[in-house]
Amino acid sequence: MCYFRPFHAMILHQINQRGVNMKKRRLGSTLMILVVMFLSIACHSSNQGTPDSDAAADTVKNPAKSSAGDVDLKNSSKMTDPIVNDPGVFPICQEKTDISVGVVQSMQVEDYETNWLTQEMEEFTNMNLVFSVFPFKDAKQKLEIQINSGTELPEILTGFRMDDMDILNYGSQGVFLPLNHYIDDLGAEVQDAFSRVKAKDLKGLITSADGNIYYLPKYTEQMGDQFSQRQWINQTWLDKLNLEMPATTDEFTEVLKAFRDRDPNGNGKKDEIPYTGGQNWQGSSADAIMNAFIYDDAATVNVKPRWLLKDGKLDVPYNKPEWKAGLKYANMLVKEGLLSPLCFTQDEEQLTKLLENGDRSMVGVYTGGNFFFGPKNKRKLEYKPLPPLTGPKGVCYTAYYPSLPSSYFIITKDAKHPEAAFRFGDAMTSKDFALKNRFGEPGVDWKEPGPNDKGLYEGLGFKPIVVPILPWGTIQNKHWEGELNVVMEMGTEDGMAVNVDDPLYGELFIAEAVPFYIDHGPEEYVDMIKYTADETEQVKDIQMSLVTYVNESMARFITGDLDLDTQWKSYLKELEKIGLKKFLEVSQTAYSRTHK
Repeated sequence: MCYFRPFHAMILHQINQRGVNMKKRRLGSTLMILVVMFLSIACHSSNQGTPDSDAAADTVKNPAKSSAGDVDLKNSSKMTDPIVNDPGVFPICQEKTDISVGVVQSMQVEDYETNWLTQEMEEFTNMNLVFSVFPFKDAKQKLEIQINSGTELPEILTGFRMDDMDILNYGSQGVFLPLNHYIDDLGAEVQDAFSRVKAKDLKGLITSADGNIYYLPKYTEQMGDQFSQRQWINQTWLDKLNLEMPATTDEFTEVLKAFRDRDPNGNGKKDEIPYTGGQNWQGSSADAIMNAFIYDDAATVNVKPRWLLKDGKLDVPYNKPEWKAGLKYANMLVKEGLLSPLCFTQDEEQLTKLLENGDRSMVGVYTGGNFFFGPKNKRKLEYKPLPPLTGPKGVCYTAYYPSLPSSYFIITKDAKHPEAAFRFGDAMTSKDFALKNRFGEPGVDWKEPGPNDKGLYEGLGFKPIVVPILPWGTIQNKHWEGELNVVMEMGTEDGMAVNVDDPLYGELFIAEAVPFYIDHGPEEYVDMIKYTADETEQVKDIQMSLVTYVNESMARFITGDLDLDTQWKSYLKELEKIGLKKFLEVSQTAYSRTHK
């Protein structure tokens, strides 16, 4: 029996019943606005014509007119840069102006300079975007080297996903500019975005402990992101071997042994890889396994502490007996040749090549938030979602990632035209550019739904508002793969329509998976902790050391480089030596203050 609280039932109940008491969940603030956001989006969609209509064209020319026309800018006359036009007047710059942009490379973006969205933004703003592209794997580290060496920084940084500690640290040092007065004086679209998600207090969420706002957020409310710790199993292999979908860790072990021993790909060789993952978005097989033993909300891409929460009290899972039991189970899988150690090292590109390799499937089960197949690769039809597994003690969790803002748009101290840079970021926050940055060119890469279109998530209460044409996750040159400060409220991405003519459409597989996971979130979870500058100074190094040590130890215990029987106590002592007790004490103070 799984221990869980019914997320799915709760969500549908909130759609039909207002005022549900959710005092144990911070998810409530998001869900309480679900109806309002949905109706707002539905009305917005019903009042628009096609993407090629005059109304849509006017939105492109002046998004402030259409989506933020009622916003009252406090001191719009206080502009000092003579090259910048007045608020609401476009293009932003009176003359062609170079603006340097540091962007984190997306594997799916072909060329930022020639990208359709780039050309659209440059024409709209009268800017020439000069790119510094940072490698995805170590973008933050390379940026920190530039900061510490005094190298001139790009004027705008986007996609670096810095945590609140880093934001406050660099902001208080003057490396990142505070944006408060820009938001008040020039931020029509940003203020409109705040109002669209006002019950979530987006402005409060992006405000640092010193009262300053140092970034414009990427913020999307989407079920597929909130329940993105997914696993996929080769249903063709299950059928061939006459096996049922595993529901427990014991059943899972037996299925993996069958994948290893019974030649499910039929090539006469024992070359199958029963189970793997990677260092891609939510691709950690080890963390997925752990949720059958104890709650584990680790995120592969956004390195973060793992938290437990009960009755408002913070704790961590990685010093508990249940964590040790999960490590022991995963270690057994590696010893038996069932879990590939490559799951700790391979990246998204390597995992995709492994999945698509040769003329026969090689992988039985893999972990990943995305589906990791090319848009026309038919092998993806062999795979189905693997529901969360139940462990020996009846534990059956999946990680829940609440909708939170990410620090996607930062203006640095080296900005020559900070007002122009901010107005660029403000324009990108508009609904119009949010859709373009997510879906591409209107009328070409996406269109508005017709009366017969069915939404991917209609079963969860979301009607279709957009019909994607360009497949998500493919290498393309039409948008930035969402890597900008877009704000999309609940119902926007979940309002995608089903592409019924394409059974290989990747979003179909994700939409099929989500319902298996939404009933398995924790009863309480940590969404955000805002540390003061003094608290940040106390715990920043401790947090990084803990995250690094826990991740490294997890891999070493599972692969057998560390012995659980003889070295577990030494591991626990090292956690305390790093400063776990102090980390919990300071974090509890900050958490209690954040959520008082």
